[in-house]
Amino acid sequence: MAVSSVKSTSEEARELIAQRKKEIYEKVITGKTENSIALGGSSFTEKQWDRLIDYMDKSLENTKEEQKERFAKKKEEWEEQKEENKIEERMRLKEDLYEKELAESKRKAAKILEESTEIQQKETK
Repeated sequence: MAVSSVKSTSEEARELIAQRKKEIYEKVITGKTENSIALGGSSFTEKQWDRLIDYMDKSLENTKEEQKERFAKKKEEWEEQKEENKIEERMRLKEDLYEKELAESKRKAAKILEESTEIQQKETK
């Protein structure tokens, strides 16, 4: 009985070794000799994982650069708009001042005309 259990253990060991050899052989033939990391429903070799991480890093860098450029452009546009608004406000103030001065000049001209008409009427009498 002891001999048969030793034999079956040896046979099992040979079978396990043969099976493992077959698995290794298939991996070598298919090029899947790297360790594979299971992640969710996917599996990545170390090379694939490194490439994925590099790709993500580059994508994030590009996105950050695009955001910096976009924000700088927005800031520049905002500054330009701010300056344009200041110029428009100055123009409005100048126009308002001009209108006030014009109204004041018309009032003065009307007063002078009225006074000169009164003087002429006095002289003709």
